[in-house]
This record gives sequence, structure tokens and C-alpha cells, in this order.
Amino acid sequence: MEMKKKVTINDIAREAGVSKSTVYRALSEGAKNVEEDTLMKVLEKAKELGYGSTHSSRKQTKTIGIVVPELFTITNTQFISFAQDLLHQKGYRTMVFSSNENPEIEKDNLEMIGKNQVTGMLISACHPSQNKAVYKDLQKSGIPLVFFDRTIDDFPASRIKTDNYGNACVLLEYLIRLEKKHIVLLNGSSSDSNTQELTRAYKDVTAKHQCPVNAEYILSVGADFEDGEKGMEDFMKKQLPFDAVFGFSEKAAIGTMNLLQKFHYAIPEEVAVCCLGSNALSTLVQPALTTIEQPTAQMAEKSVELLLEKLENPDIPDKEIVLESKIIIRGATEKNKK
Repeated sequence: MEMKKKVTINDIAREAGVSKSTVYRALSEGAKNVEEDTLMKVLEKAKELGYGSTHSSRKQTKTIGIVVPELFTITNTQFISFAQDLLHQKGYRTMVFSSNENPEIEKDNLEMIGKNQVTGMLISACHPSQNKAVYKDLQKSGIPLVFFDRTIDDFPASRIKTDNYGNACVLLEYLIRLEKKHIVLLNGSSSDSNTQELTRAYKDVTAKHQCPVNAEYILSVGADFEDGEKGMEDFMKKQLPFDAVFGFSEKAAIGTMNLLQKFHYAIPEEVAVCCLGSNALSTLVQPALTTIEQPTAQMAEKSVELLLEKLENPDIPDKEIVLESKIIIRGATEKNKK
């Protein structure tokens, strides 16, 4: 279903048969510099076309839509919590929707939010290209968009993310310095932009160091505990050698650790385990997970900041912000670390 197009001064001028400058004067100055007949014609056409009504109602609602690929990942839950607090302080309400990693559900969510007169949207995209037309329709209807975490690099909107490719390279190089060469990559959906960056990093680094791995070492799993456990269990049935596991998700990496410990693998002596992105869970398991910390609070802060700037001045240029992350080395990769 196509979004209703935003009515512009050009539309009113064309329908009323007058110039754009006349429309502008009629709408901004009233009868001051426009003949009465022309003024009435412009105002009637503006009302008929719905000019101003959508824009004003959006401003009055002060509601921000937040769309995430999955609702119950720790990173997304924290982002939503931080963003809601920040927006509430500025007098905004929020509507939160999960796409369940399904572009069709995301499309339905976006269209529904658009019809509910939201003021703006924060979006973590579940697919890098499938819903670009819907995003564009939202922008045309006057709704500013800011993409966060899973962004779309070739779409004209502000975005904020971390350098997942660079971070993954750092973690993989670290594993190789530990003399780990048979590294299993527990990755997410192949349509996820972050997953694509991790796969590219894995292939680049393992090829650079001539690691004896192939496509069978790259697993596509879900983000939860049982997903990591099941994915690793299936891999182990292949009876391929492995000495490290790199997970795209904290929960999936912990699920893998649980399985390895059931089979009496020594961590980290026999198998090192690490992941991209973490929260408190990483420190609660034994041994604690080596992770790359994701700056979720800062991402929420900057996303809200970008959106409020766009609401204040729709004509400001789009921005891209890449946040820094840091590696936290713990006992799952080095025995003497806590």
C-alpha cells in the first residue's frame, strides 16, 4: 500500500493555475499582497489537497516510531530503553515495532506507523534493500528517518553505526595471534548488513593468514542461546577441526559455550570463544566472554540527536556517524583473564 504523498506548494500552484510565489504569499501573508479572488482560490485548493493538515497533525502528535529487526535481543532492548528515556525528556512519545527479521512485516509496520501520524522514525533495517521504496514514501510524506545499527549505506538518510567490519577484523587478528587457525564463525542471517560485514571480515582475515577453513566454518544461526548451541552441535557432527568460535551475538556465543562444556572441551585451552557485542551476560558466565563492547547508550543518544535536528530543520544535510567500540579480553580466550 503506497503512502499518501506530501502536498507541496508546487501542487497547489498547478491546481490553482497560479505561480508558486503567489501561493507562497497567499499562505504566508494572506490578503496583504494577494487579490481576494486569487487568495480564496489558493486557500480552497490548499484545503482540498490537504496541505498543512498532515504536517500540523504530525507535529502535534510528537510521537516517534522505533522499528527493530528483533525485539528481544539485549542490544535492541537497551537501545529502545535509552531512546525512550531521551525522547520522553524532550516531550515525545514512542511506538515500538519488531520486524521479526521479515521484510514484509517491516513493510507493514512502516506503513502502519506512517498512517498513525508519527513525527519521525528510528529504524534498524532488517534487509539492506527490500523496503527502500517504503522508506522513500515515508520521507515524501514529511517523516524524517534516522537509521541505526543495521543501516543502509546507499539510502539518503542520516545513519549511525559501529564499524563491524573493522571490529571483527581486530577480534579475528587477536585469535590468530593466540595461534587459533580453525575458527568457526557463528553468524546471523545472510540478508543482515552487519552479518555481511562479519562474513567479509572473516574471509579477508582467514585468507590473509592462510587459515585452513572453508565455507563450512561459516554458520548461519539465530541470536539466542539455543540457536548457538544447535548451530555448533550441527557443525561438530561434520567432525572438522576447530579451536575457536566467533559469535555475532552474545547469547549465541554463550549457547555455544554451554554445549562445548557439556562435551568437556576446555575453554580457552582447547577452544577460545568470543563475540561481537555484549552486555552484562558476558561477565556472568564462566569463563567470562571476550567481547567487543557495543556503545548502545551512545548510539541511542546520537540517533535521537540526529532525528531532533532533522525535525527542527528538515533541510540540514544527512549525516553518518561511526561510533568506536573496544575489545574486552576475558577468560574465554585467555586463561589468566577474569
